[in-house]
Amino acid sequence: MKRQMIFILGLLLIQIMNFSCIKVDGITYRSNIVDLPKEVTRDRTPWAFRINLDERPRNLVLALHRDLWVTYDTENSGLHRVWTGGVNFNGIIYNNAHGVQPNSIGTPYIKDGLTNSPWRLTSDEGVEPATAEYEGYIIKNNTITIRYTILINNDFKTVIEERPEFIRNAEGKLGLHREFEIFDLPNGYELSYSIRVNHLASPEDIHTNGKLRIDKMKTNTFEWGSSFNLNGDLFLKRNGKTSFQTFFPTGLYNLNENILADKDTPVATTPINDLEMSGKDLIGSLGCVACHYVEKPLLGPSYNDVAKKYDNSEKSKRYLIKKIQNGGKGVWGERLMPPHPHINDKTASEIANFILSLDQLPEGEYLPGVAIDFFDIGTKLERQPKLLPGQDPNVSQVFPEILFQSGNPDIGWEDQVTDDFLHFERNFIMKVSGYLQIEEEGDYEFRFIADKGGSLTIDEEKIAYVNNIPYTPWQGGDLLRFNEFASYLDKEPEVGKLTGAKFLTKGFHKIDIDYYQNLLTMALILQWRKKGEKKFEFVPKSALFHDPRDIKPTSPGLKEIYKLEAPGHRGALVSVHPSFDLLPARPANFEPRVGGMDFLPNGDLAVATWDGEVFIVSNVSSGDPSRMSFKQIAEGLCEPLGLAVADGDIYVMQRWELTKLVDQDGDGITDYYHSFSDDWSTRPDFHAWGFGLTYKDGYFYTNTGPSLGPYNKKQAPDAGKTLKISITDGSFQAIAHGYKAPNGIGIGYGGDIFTTDNEGTEVPTSKLVHVDIDNPEEYPFFGNSYVLGKKADGLEIKPPVVWTPQNEIGNSPSEPGVLNVGPYKNQMIMGDARHGGLKRVFIEEVDGLLQGALFRFTQGLEAGINRFVWGPDSSLYVGGVGGTNDFTWEGKRFGLEKLTYNGQPAFEMLAVRAKSNGMEIELTESLRVGDGAAPNDYLVQQWWYDIDTEGGIKQELENLVVKSVSISSDSRTIFLEIDGLKPDRVVYINFIYPVLSVDNQQLWSSEVWYTLNNIPSYKGVVEPTNFVRIDNNLSEEERKDGWELLFDGKSMSGWNGVHNNKSSDGWEIIEGLLSSLKAGNAILTESVYDNFELEFQWKVEEGSDGGVFFRVPGSIPIEEIQQASPEMQIIDDQNNPDASVSQTHVTGSAYDILPPTYLIAKPAGNFNHSRIFVSDNQVQHWINGIKILDYSIGGKIWKQGFENSLYQDNSNFGRSNNGHIVIANQKGKIWLKNIRLRNL
Repeated sequence: MKRQMIFILGLLLIQIMNFSCIKVDGITYRSNIVDLPKEVTRDRTPWAFRINLDERPRNLVLALHRDLWVTYDTENSGLHRVWTGGVNFNGIIYNNAHGVQPNSIGTPYIKDGLTNSPWRLTSDEGVEPATAEYEGYIIKNNTITIRYTILINNDFKTVIEERPEFIRNAEGKLGLHREFEIFDLPNGYELSYSIRVNHLASPEDIHTNGKLRIDKMKTNTFEWGSSFNLNGDLFLKRNGKTSFQTFFPTGLYNLNENILADKDTPVATTPINDLEMSGKDLIGSLGCVACHYVEKPLLGPSYNDVAKKYDNSEKSKRYLIKKIQNGGKGVWGERLMPPHPHINDKTASEIANFILSLDQLPEGEYLPGVAIDFFDIGTKLERQPKLLPGQDPNVSQVFPEILFQSGNPDIGWEDQVTDDFLHFERNFIMKVSGYLQIEEEGDYEFRFIADKGGSLTIDEEKIAYVNNIPYTPWQGGDLLRFNEFASYLDKEPEVGKLTGAKFLTKGFHKIDIDYYQNLLTMALILQWRKKGEKKFEFVPKSALFHDPRDIKPTSPGLKEIYKLEAPGHRGALVSVHPSFDLLPARPANFEPRVGGMDFLPNGDLAVATWDGEVFIVSNVSSGDPSRMSFKQIAEGLCEPLGLAVADGDIYVMQRWELTKLVDQDGDGITDYYHSFSDDWSTRPDFHAWGFGLTYKDGYFYTNTGPSLGPYNKKQAPDAGKTLKISITDGSFQAIAHGYKAPNGIGIGYGGDIFTTDNEGTEVPTSKLVHVDIDNPEEYPFFGNSYVLGKKADGLEIKPPVVWTPQNEIGNSPSEPGVLNVGPYKNQMIMGDARHGGLKRVFIEEVDGLLQGALFRFTQGLEAGINRFVWGPDSSLYVGGVGGTNDFTWEGKRFGLEKLTYNGQPAFEMLAVRAKSNGMEIELTESLRVGDGAAPNDYLVQQWWYDIDTEGGIKQELENLVVKSVSISSDSRTIFLEIDGLKPDRVVYINFIYPVLSVDNQQLWSSEVWYTLNNIPSYKGVVEPTNFVRIDNNLSEEERKDGWELLFDGKSMSGWNGVHNNKSSDGWEIIEGLLSSLKAGNAILTESVYDNFELEFQWKVEEGSDGGVFFRVPGSIPIEEIQQASPEMQIIDDQNNPDASVSQTHVTGSAYDILPPTYLIAKPAGNFNHSRIFVSDNQVQHWINGIKILDYSIGGKIWKQGFENSLYQDNSNFGRSNNGHIVIANQKGKIWLKNIRLRNL
């Protein structure tokens, strides 16, 4: 009590001294201002930065000292918090955490709610609140000046500058120094600032040379003593600088914030790395018990469980040390473990030693549960994928049972429950490895459920196989664990591959499951019963075991698989467009996650990174990284996703502010971070970014994102809009609304503004939309009602220019812009951060609305494309970005390259136009004779999207019949006559039969998605080709073009059996198909060929193996064919074990010599189209219209493969200049048709 009385008397003394002349200017007040440090060093870079913090947006955080952090609320233009402890950098760009934002940690010295402006104006008319506008901050010589302005009487603009700094007094107490200076305050006014200070120990801890009026005091009592809070007003000097200093009690340094609520005890502050402690003691001292116990799991697994995963080798220890320090997911459990960079190698080694010592498993002993590896693939999986060898899983851990299910298609992806699958949501693989313990031998039946698909193998025998279960609509009812699979579990299994049986002896039996998931509903369930029993039961935990050595080291990132679909032909492109050359646009040590970029007048490229920095890249057009340089000019920005250069100045779009970067002293570094415009409302929630920035004719254009996830019940009124911001005064106007996640804005077709929006709630699939800036009254609504709620009911939704079918042609579209090179005049392109690459858009106007065709354009870039800009050298500069699963393409995180048009033509669809009676396709090159001439060469579908769904679900999907095909005289325009086209549909066209150009170039992409908002009144010209594609026949035009049939579908004419010259031995003709009767047979052509192109269609049964040989010498035994001539391998890649031996044993390979580029043959039972091109020593293998292998016999690549092949000792292998064509069947059955050849 005595101490409190002294404190109060001291404060009263300050009041008496200071307020005797409160309204008299120029008075020298009694002051005790502690000198500032002569030299200032900071403990982190950047030390001044903008973030969301503690559920507040628009913060300026200053790490003035390792023990003193300060944050300013720039919305209310005042100090919000002073504390010791730092910031927990939570969020997608900081630690990959989804849906969270940063928060302060530690003890608050000052904590001001600051819900309105702390500034006050005093005049003869009384006291009134003053609205101060945050203008930005200036950083020079490692110090900061924060600038505000106050407009008085709508006439006088008063400027306020504040300079905060950390200080220490003679007693060593750490304090905050705040220095204020005001400019141009009108006569008759005094300006004051509302002060709040917490946890003062003594009145001597407040120092000021200004006038301080105390309004309120509060005493805080703790076991260790007392502290005091006070509220008051600091009156600033009209002339000169007003200082206000507060010193904080050292006792608080060692306290957690919870102590202030009497919830905890002080923690140690001695650096843990300096202590000599055992691993067990270190775990306790470091606070690891908050997440892990030795014997039972908490937030993470128990240490016993971790120990069971690894042997006690040095390799395991090094691996665990790295994981302790760097954090990650998959080793310590399903939760993301934060990094611990403060733990040095010695400390981490002691911890790892202790953990590994907890378990040493005897050789050969099995443990409960099954081992499961998760592989994140990142691309759509419509059938069982094949992993490329040598890759670690993303997660590897033990599960007690094979019982996984999640996914309800009637709720948004943000609300899905995917706990069973460790929150893997789509496009992943699970590999289950374990043992079934059988107590009683007998016949066992299995029910295997795998959605999307998978296979079950027991003792290396495939028991069940499920491929690509179709989407099943949710039936409602109770949210049971198994939702739509409940019907399977209650019924007898259907006859087929969902059920398998096997006789199992007593003991352990090896079980393996390969499971894959595309999207939507997911399930992996295994049940069994003894033969004769009626009811299936889940395989019990007591019967499932694993070998602990099946738990593997893990690594982050997306994993590689053989391509299941041909690039550009129902599969994503994998390479750069042939009409463009790709060159680097960054120095080798510059790795930007590009949020925005634009060119300066001098040709330098300004690049803003998502991490908050801005760089200038010089000599970027050289294409030579060694000649480029980069310089950081700004830092500490909040997740900038837009940058534009206007009148030579750089403007950056932060989350909630358009910032102008000003170099005041000419050294090339930003001094003044000027808040150019920030008057729109915002929230501190996930996904509420400022998306993109473009400039045109005196105005900036940007998009604002609404809050997503659990936060979307509260929305800022200005969220989900396109803003038009004046370069004159920073004022803004909303010109479009109704977005969900509009990560892209640019100038496109006709010079108008276009934006992209990402799939999600009320955006059934991603899209490109048009904002008509010449029609400001339109204010289009694009469908998302997060902000408007029920007020959106009845609003007309403006349809998109193009829909982007989810995971087919896009996933997360980004910036759109113009494409005006070569034949692509007045077309558009847009990037995609998750699907990768660039997409091309042809646009036409029909009945006042824009609509158009969406094409694949280019891939092969070093990251998913987020932003791009055309350079002064007419090259396209593309910037990539990457984060976690939903924010990356193939695990790539950064990129900056340039694409230069080279004039080399690519054979592709240039444009698709709607007609009242069909669709017109314009090609860049002429078609080869006979290709694309038949109606059944095309797949045409249409569907529409329901705004109340998401995930790209197609409504009323229907196949449309092509009535006729008309081809122009130059073979560059195709008109498909189609009945049944409907407005407000997406029309999909795919060349399903391989086509080549007249110069034998493959079609770059066979697919197009046309958004048909309106059907035009004009018709297409119908001049049918009357071409009908009939198996084992040639048209007159094809014969004239040099083609000959090698198989007519009726006889074996032209073919002989190998060695015994009996063509019928082992082969038959059934319904026009040439088929093998048994394995180990081959047939060869009667004629001999040297240079040719051979085309044929084929399919195999499950497990089969065959091949086509060329230039085979005559009259040799079948067993010697393989040793004489090259073979194009034909095999069931999924089920024949030889295909897993080597990449040179899969379909399309030059057997045992060279692997194909892609594994794109269709599964067993489906027909494939193959082409073999042989010209002298040059050979090409084609599958389904795609060249998958190109080599020269005797060339460098050939020699490398040959020297490690089965044939390395045969110097004559492949040396024949001519020979027979041989079709061989080594295993199973093979069927062929449409075998034709053209001599070259």
